[in-house]
Amino acid sequence: MLHMISTIPRHLGVIDGTSTDWESDVRQQIDGGSNFLLVLENKPNSISKFCAVFEMEPDCNPTPLPRYSLFSMSQYIDTRHFDELLQAQNDGKRIVFIDQLDLALNKPPRVKPYLVYCPIWGIISQHEELRQAKESIEEYAQTLYRFRPNPDAAIYRWVGGKWEILEIP
Repeated sequence: MLHMISTIPRHLGVIDGTSTDWESDVRQQIDGGSNFLLVLENKPNSISKFCAVFEMEPDCNPTPLPRYSLFSMSQYIDTRHFDELLQAQNDGKRIVFIDQLDLALNKPPRVKPYLVYCPIWGIISQHEELRQAKESIEEYAQTLYRFRPNPDAAIYRWVGGKWEILEIP
């Protein structure tokens, strides 16, 4: 059986949290299940607005992405956005990596109990049954990103109020 290998043309989303419509951009990324980078002013009112948008405690303190992490993710970031992110860091702004698995709203019933998840891209697919998730991860493993294998993904299951990675032989 011949497998077709496809290439995924994508970059990590970058949202300017200083723009007026950033909240709708965030909702769009969350609805799509995508991880993304968010640029915030390093000011108390910007941080508290962030906490409200992400349904977190009002005094939450989103962890800034260290510069070395930004460089390690550079192959997944559009070149223009990468330069803007470096400049934002130089200007004292806070770059936050938004990981879909960390979001309180990403749990059943809003999402299905099995996820194929990639630490770079986010939620690849959602499933009611493990069998479907296994088929999806197999398909994902056959696709390429910039003519290289996609970043690794795994299957997660919602158990006891949290996401757990499944060890599948």
